[in-house]
Amino acid sequence: HPQGIPDISPQDKKSFLEFRNASQPAVNTLLAVIIGFKQGHESIRIWALQNDRFREGKMTKSAHPS
Repeated sequence: HPQGIPDISPQDKKSFLEFRNASQPAVNTLLAVIIGFKQGHESIRIWALQNDRFREGKMTKSAHPS
């Protein structure tokens, strides 16, 4: 995706639905992680395909011990 902050395209959605349908019943939830070219967490976006709906996930900063 040649985007700074990526978005899931209609073609992406179509491809994911086709893959999921061909993979039933083994795969019922798919995750899409798309990384844009900007720096920072806003350039990483995540979607889950479940029950024929795409839901965008939220990036959160997690505290890891150094």
